[in-house]
Amino acid sequence: MSSSFRTYLGLALIFALTLATRIAYYAPDPHPNTGPWLYGALAHNIVSDGHWFQVNANAGPNFAFNAPSRLAGPVVAPAEANLRYADAHPRWEPFIAEPVGEAVPLAGLWELTGSQTYTADVLMKIVLDAFAALLVYRIAIMLFKRRRAALAAGLMYALYPPIAEVVINPSRDFWGMDLTIVILALYLETINSKRPGRWLVALGVVTGISLYFDASLIVLPGALALTSLAVANWRTVLRRALIPTAIALLLLVPWTIRNYDDFHAFIFVRTSLGTTLWEGLAELPSSYGPKRGDYANYQLVGRALGNVHWETPKYDSYLAHRALSVIERHPFFYLKTVAHRVWVSTLGELDPEWMSKGTTTPFAYSAGPFAFVIAHPFQLLQLALMPLVFLLAMLSLGLTWARYKHVHLILIALAVSIAVPY
Repeated sequence: MSSSFRTYLGLALIFALTLATRIAYYAPDPHPNTGPWLYGALAHNIVSDGHWFQVNANAGPNFAFNAPSRLAGPVVAPAEANLRYADAHPRWEPFIAEPVGEAVPLAGLWELTGSQTYTADVLMKIVLDAFAALLVYRIAIMLFKRRRAALAAGLMYALYPPIAEVVINPSRDFWGMDLTIVILALYLETINSKRPGRWLVALGVVTGISLYFDASLIVLPGALALTSLAVANWRTVLRRALIPTAIALLLLVPWTIRNYDDFHAFIFVRTSLGTTLWEGLAELPSSYGPKRGDYANYQLVGRALGNVHWETPKYDSYLAHRALSVIERHPFFYLKTVAHRVWVSTLGELDPEWMSKGTTTPFAYSAGPFAFVIAHPFQLLQLALMPLVFLLAMLSLGLTWARYKHVHLILIALAVSIAVPY
């Protein structure tokens, strides 16, 4: 059996296992408890009413999104709700609180299938993620030039449960994850090609489209290009950074014009920076005022400003100023909050969401962490999965740094670019 045939066989297995893992996650629980989902509302308004990136304020708590909802329970699809009266008596309001890209493929699927449920959307994401697993193989080949290591990387991506959980849940996190993989692959094609121009253009186009799903991805081309300073001249580095970034920003111009027209303010992709900063400060207990949860902060802003619409520029600006005031007056508290975020995104990432509903962590267990270890040893192993992956990554980094320094700089730049905005 030739090595090429074994490689193709391995890639086919990776593709099949990626599909199987995600379907196995989705089939037992096709209605995850995520509560109302914004993009279902936006897609319904596109398909049924011809209103792009607007919410119908008369559509009720599952679909209005002109105020934060307190609803929980399974996600509700338009096909499962009675929206006839709301569609006949609409009150349209432009929406800006989230990137709106997710609504477009969802609306396209609903137009094709004629059914406004989320099944087709999840199946599409499962298939796209199977191709992302093949891209992981391609990335590893370009980075390390080792076929077996690349196959192992693709296989680990296919079988890693937390990724499967992201793919099958209604969330724009899927697009941020998979588009990051595509951006990295295109950048590596650029630096490995004898004709990099077309790859730089492709990188810019994909990055520009990605901004409609996750605005923080704008930093990736520049961050990745900076890793070339040790092996390329500064003109090459600038070209790799500026061309795709300029193309990406150009693709965002129509959205910026729309935002200025609707809100009379310059809004890059979305509001919510102030809200995110304010709620992030509530991650650790304090007496400084930050609160967890959209609804609690909606009430806070309402008491201060009166009838201000949720996540409009005025709403977000108020929370941003309050957050910056807390940071200015209590800088050590802010540094402590950032340190806590670093901890929970690396060694302290004990996230039970991918594992099973209702699982707690050892520190939140009523009888204490030691009792949790005795009572739930298998759950402890599952909870430790992500910290162990981080430790293994750091160990691999240390053991292979001398041989793959430039490669590791690329991967570190990618990880830092993703983590720092959060």
